[in-house]
Amino acid sequence: MRTRLIACLAAVATLAIGSIALQAPQKAEALSPDLPFSADALPTWQTNGTVWQVAISHGKAVVGGTFTQIRPGAGQSGTARDLQSLAILNAATGEPDGCQLPVSFGSSAASVYAVKASPDGNTVFIGGQFTSVGGVSVNRLAEIDVQTCTVLPFRVSGISSYVLEIEPAATAVYFGGVFQTVAGQTRRSFAKVDRSGALQTAFVANASGATQDLYNTTVVPGKNARGDALQLSPDGTRLAIGGDWFDVNGSATHSFAVVDSTTGAVLRTWPANTVGPTSRTKTISSDGTRFYVAQEGFNGYDGALAYNWSDYSQAWRDNCAGATQTIVPYQGLLIEAHHHHDCSAQGMYPDGRRIYLTMTHATDPLQTHIGWVPELNDGTGEGIGPRTIAVGTGTDATPYLWVGGEFTRVNGASQQGLTRFNSTDTGAPPAPTIAARAITPGAVQVNIRGVYDPDDSDLTYAVYRGTDTTTPVWTGVAESKHWYRYQATFVDTNVTPGTTYSYRVRAIDRANNQSGLSAAATATASSTGSAYASTVIADQPRLFYRYDDTASTQWVVDSAGQTVVGLNGLAQNGVTRTATGAISGDASGSATFSDTQASGLPQYIWNDVIANGPTVYSVETWFRTTSTTGGALVNYGSSNGRPRTDDGTDRLSTTVDRVVYMENGTGFLRFGVRAGAGTTTLRSTAALNNGQWHHVVATQGPGGMRLYVDGALQSQNSTTGNATYYGTWHVGGDSLSGYPSTGNAQTNRYFDGQLDETAVYYRALSAQQALNHYRVGTGYVDTTAPSVPQGVAAAFDGANVDVSWSAASDDIGVAGYHVYRGTTAGFTPAADTLRATVTTTTFEDVASAPGTYYYKVIAFDGAGNASAASAASGAATVVDGAAPSVPAGVTATANGLAADVSWTASTDNVGVTGYALYRGQNADFAPSADTLIQPSIAGTAYHDAPLSEGTWYYKVTARDAAGNVSGASSAASVTTVAPDTAAPSVPTGLTATVDAGNNVGLSWSASTDNVGVTGYLVYRGTTPGFTADDASRIGNTTGTTFTDSARPQGTWYYAVAATDAASNVSGASATAAATVSGPAAPPTTQTIVTSADTMAAAVNPTFAYGTTNQLSSRFNTAIESFLRFDLPAAPPGQVLTSATISLRTSTDPTAGSADTHEFRLVTGAWDEATLTWNNRPTAAGPAVLGQLTGATAVNTAYTATLSAADLAPLAGSSVTLRLASTAGSDNVRLWSREATVAGYQPTLTLVYTTP
Repeated sequence: MRTRLIACLAAVATLAIGSIALQAPQKAEALSPDLPFSADALPTWQTNGTVWQVAISHGKAVVGGTFTQIRPGAGQSGTARDLQSLAILNAATGEPDGCQLPVSFGSSAASVYAVKASPDGNTVFIGGQFTSVGGVSVNRLAEIDVQTCTVLPFRVSGISSYVLEIEPAATAVYFGGVFQTVAGQTRRSFAKVDRSGALQTAFVANASGATQDLYNTTVVPGKNARGDALQLSPDGTRLAIGGDWFDVNGSATHSFAVVDSTTGAVLRTWPANTVGPTSRTKTISSDGTRFYVAQEGFNGYDGALAYNWSDYSQAWRDNCAGATQTIVPYQGLLIEAHHHHDCSAQGMYPDGRRIYLTMTHATDPLQTHIGWVPELNDGTGEGIGPRTIAVGTGTDATPYLWVGGEFTRVNGASQQGLTRFNSTDTGAPPAPTIAARAITPGAVQVNIRGVYDPDDSDLTYAVYRGTDTTTPVWTGVAESKHWYRYQATFVDTNVTPGTTYSYRVRAIDRANNQSGLSAAATATASSTGSAYASTVIADQPRLFYRYDDTASTQWVVDSAGQTVVGLNGLAQNGVTRTATGAISGDASGSATFSDTQASGLPQYIWNDVIANGPTVYSVETWFRTTSTTGGALVNYGSSNGRPRTDDGTDRLSTTVDRVVYMENGTGFLRFGVRAGAGTTTLRSTAALNNGQWHHVVATQGPGGMRLYVDGALQSQNSTTGNATYYGTWHVGGDSLSGYPSTGNAQTNRYFDGQLDETAVYYRALSAQQALNHYRVGTGYVDTTAPSVPQGVAAAFDGANVDVSWSAASDDIGVAGYHVYRGTTAGFTPAADTLRATVTTTTFEDVASAPGTYYYKVIAFDGAGNASAASAASGAATVVDGAAPSVPAGVTATANGLAADVSWTASTDNVGVTGYALYRGQNADFAPSADTLIQPSIAGTAYHDAPLSEGTWYYKVTARDAAGNVSGASSAASVTTVAPDTAAPSVPTGLTATVDAGNNVGLSWSASTDNVGVTGYLVYRGTTPGFTADDASRIGNTTGTTFTDSARPQGTWYYAVAATDAASNVSGASATAAATVSGPAAPPTTQTIVTSADTMAAAVNPTFAYGTTNQLSSRFNTAIESFLRFDLPAAPPGQVLTSATISLRTSTDPTAGSADTHEFRLVTGAWDEATLTWNNRPTAAGPAVLGQLTGATAVNTAYTATLSAADLAPLAGSSVTLRLASTAGSDNVRLWSREATVAGYQPTLTLVYTTP
C-alpha cells in the first residue's frame, strides 16, 4: 500500500491544474488490472448440500460433495434432479451434462470429497466414501471418463476409510484421507498406487498425532490423522503433503511436510510452534516455482504461505485471519477461497465483514488483494463459505472459474453450493457523489467521492459541466476497493468570475459499464476565493478538510487540490459542519465535536485509506473550546481504529502516533509521538481552552519536532523517530493510551469543541509558513513587498540559458519569482516578456532561438506584493549548436541500373535546411568527401543514376542553417542488375505419345539460359509447319512435360518454346506429331454407402454400441470402428483404378484428432447390433489400405485414399474396413450411417477406367 501511494503521488505531480482538454471518457481494459474473471456470477445449477471439490475435463465440470439433489439456478429452466454427491455439468452453460454417474454407499449417504483431473485432462479421479459409481462397484477411489461416460478399470483394494484428496501423476496416483490401511498394509492417511490401482509398497508416508478436536490445543500422539493436501514438485521427485497431524514416519512435523515421491521418506519438516497447535493444512498447490499452503485454525494460524521448491525457503506469509480453504495459481495470480475478516496485518481491512474470494499477485510479498470481491456467505454446515476453486475451459473455448462450498447466497441472490464466473463484466458501478466550491481565485474545485465496483478497482470518473452530459470536461482514474476509496478532485480553471457552473459526474468501469449521472453540484466562480485556502493549497497539503461542504452528512471533502488520490474524511456519529469558522472574512463553516463517548457514539472524522504513517509531516488545524476534558485533535491511528466493516461499531486505535491533543483538566496543548519504547511530547506555553480560536502547527522532520501555536514556536526537540504501522488519519478523537496528562483514558479521548481548516502535509512546514498561515487566517493584511532579487546572472551552456539569482527576503515569506527576458539590457518586464514563474532561485530557459538575451527577476509574496525588477543580467548569447536528429527510415529500391533512395524527415530546434547523401560499397562505410554523391538535397528522396551492376549502400545526414550536421543514418542497401535481353536456348527432343484415354503426352529436353529458364510455352497446330504464336498456344508449364487431355480423332502437331524471368522467349522447337485413332471411353464413377457400421471400446468390452450415430478410433484406451461396404462388379471392359472413402467428424468437442488412424481389411462375420470389443473381427490383412490423418476440426468433411489394387479383386463382394490407431492418445469421432443430416454418412467412391 505504501509503494502504491508513493506511485500515485508521483502521478499526481504531473497533473497541471487548469490544463484540461475536452475529451471522451478514457477507459482501460476490462476489469481490474490483470483480473481474468469478473465478479458477476453466471447462471449455474446448484446443489442442496456441500460441494467439496470440482474438476474440469473436456469442457465438463465434475462436482463432488455431500448432496442429494441438483436444481436450476437463477435464470435457468428445468426441474430438480436427484443425484447423490456427484454431478457433471457443462462448464460453458452451467447446466447438467447428458452423462451422470451418481455414487452410492449402500444404505448410507455417500460423499465425494476429492475430484481431480488426470495430468492430461482426459479422465477424472474421484475419492470419498462410496461403494459404487454409475452403478459400477468401486470403493472410495475411482477413475471416470466423462467423454464416454464410463467408470474405468482403475481399482484400489482395501482402503479402510474415506479419501479426502488425490494427486494423479502420469504413472501413479497419490491419495490422502483418514484411512489407516490400504490393500491390507498400514498406510496412515497417505498412499500411492500405480495407474491400475496396485499399491506401491515402496512408498510409506504414515502420518499420526492430532489435537483432541478442532478447537482443543491438547495433542494426542499416535492419534489417527487426516491427509487433506497433496502436491507433486515440478520434477515429480518430491511430494508436499498436508493435513491435521504432528508426525510423519516418526519425524516431528506439524500440518505439512515434503517427502520423497518414490519412498515417502521425509525431506523437510515444519515442527509445531508453541502458540497453539490448532492450525491445519487444507490444500497445497503449485505454479512450478513455488508451492502454496492454505491453512485454517481455531485461534491458530489460518492464512496462506508460499515456499520455494528450490530450497523450501518461505517466500511470503499472508497473515490474514479467516480460514483459508484453497489456493489456485492462474496466470500469475493466486485465487483463494476463505472467509477472511481481518487483514490489517497486511495493510488492508481490519476485523469485520467476511471476504470469501480474493485474488493476489503470486509474487507480491504483501499479498494485497486486487479489485475482485464476489459476495458469498457462510452458508450451511461449518459455515465456511467457499471450499474449492477450479479453473477450466468450456466447450466454447472460454475459461471459467468454478467455486463450490457451503454458501447459500452469491452476490445477494439465492445460490447454494456452486457458482461460476468468466470474464464477462455486466455490472455498472454505482453513481458517485459530487461537490463543487470556488475556493481559489478563478477556479472551481470539483470533488468526487469515489465508488466501489466489485471487479474493477480503477474506475474512470467523467465530469460534465452544464447541460452537456456527453462530452466531459475532465476524466481521471481513481482507485477504490471495498475497504477504501480515494477521492478524485478536478480544478476547473476555464471559468469566468461571477458565473455559476453546474457539474455532474459518472463512474465508468474498464468494460465501459457506466453508472447513472450524479446529482448536480453548483458553484459560482470568484475572482478572489479564500485567501487562507489558497495559501494552504499553495503549500501542497496531502489532506485538507475545510468543513465547508454539506453534500453528504458523512463525507468530508479533501480540498487539497487536483488529484486522484485524495484522502477524504468520514464523519462519525453526527459531527456537524454548520458553525461559524475560524478564518476571518471566510464564510466557510467549522466542524463541531461533542464528547459523546459515554453514550457509546463518539464523534470523530476518519480517513479510510490505510498506509504506513509518514516519517516527515506537519499537522495543522484551528481549534476552539472551553472544555477541560481534553482529547485528541488530530492523530494517526492504527488501521483497526475505524468502525467495524460488518456492523459499524466504533473502535479505538491500538496504536496512536503523530498526535496533537489537549491535556485533561489544564487546557494545555501537546504534540506527541511514539519514539522507541515510550512517548515523546511537546507542550504549549499556556492553556488554550479559553473559547477563542487558536491555530496549531505540529511538525516532525530531520530537524526534530516543532510545536507552533498562533504563529509562535512553543516548544521543540531533536526527536526524528516515530512508530511504523498501518493506519489512517483521525480528527476529533482517538485513544491516548500512553500519553501524559490525558486523565482517565476511558473518558478523555475525544475533543469537545470546534475544529476548522485541518491540514496534513508530508513535509515539515517552516516557522515562516506557520506564521504566514496564522496571519492570513486572522485577516492580517500584508502590504510589504519582498526585497529586489540581486545578482541575476545568465549563461548559455551550449543548449539552454541557465539563469540564477540571490534569494529575496519578505516580512512573511517569498512565494516565488517571475523571470523575464528581453533583447536589450534596458527592457521593461511585461506579460509578453515573462518566461516563467518559479519558486526556486534558478531557471533554465530551454530551447531559445539564437540571439543575445538579458534577464530580469521580480519576487512576490503570498499576498501578491511584488518587488521592483532586478537589474538586468549580463548578456547571454545563444548560438545554435544543436544538430538535427539523425535521419531515420532510409530505404533504397533498385530501378534497373538506378536506385531510388528515401528517408523520414529529421527535426531540429530551429529548422532543417537540407540533407547530404553518401554511397558506399559496404554497410559500415564512413561518410566522407569520397563517398558524398549529393551535398544538398532539399527533400527526403533522391534518384541515383546511372549505376553499374552491384550492391550499394546509402547513408544520409541532415544539416541546419547554422551548419550543424547530424550523425549519419543507418545504411540502406540495394542491388542493381543490368536488364536481361538474352533468350533461352530452343528446346530439343520433343516427343508426343497417345494413351488409352486419348491424352497426348509431351516431353522434351530442358533449355538453358544465361540467368535461368522459368518455364515453357506449348503450342498446337494441325499442319507440320503451323505458326507457334499466341493464337496456337495451348498452355504453360515450368517442367519439361505437358499433357493435352482427351483429344478428338485426328493428327496433331506440337511445338515448345522456353522463357525466362525477363520474358525473353526462345524460338519454337521442331514439331512432334501425335495421331489419335478414336474416342476414349469415359471413366465410370460409383459412390456407395456403408451397409453396416459400429464401434467397440476396450474399456467397455461387452457393450454393443450398435446403431449409435458416431464412430470412433483411439490407440490409448483403445477404440476401433468397423464399416461394411457391398462392392459392385466392375463395368465391362474397365478396371478399378481409384478408391476414396469420405467421412465427417462429429460435433462432439473432442471429435478432432491429430493422430493417424489406419484402414485395414478384416474378415469374419459380425452384426451391427451385437458387435462388442470381445467378439469383434480381428483377422486383419497385412497391408494398410489407407490412412485418415489431419482430421483435427470438429464437424468437418475429410477423405482418405484407399488402395484400388487391394480392392479390385474383391469387386462384387462385401468387405469390412477396420479403422484403428497404432499410436497416440487422441481419439477421432465420426458420424456413422445413422447420422440424421444428409451427406454426413461414410461413403466409398470407386472410379473405373478402360485399360
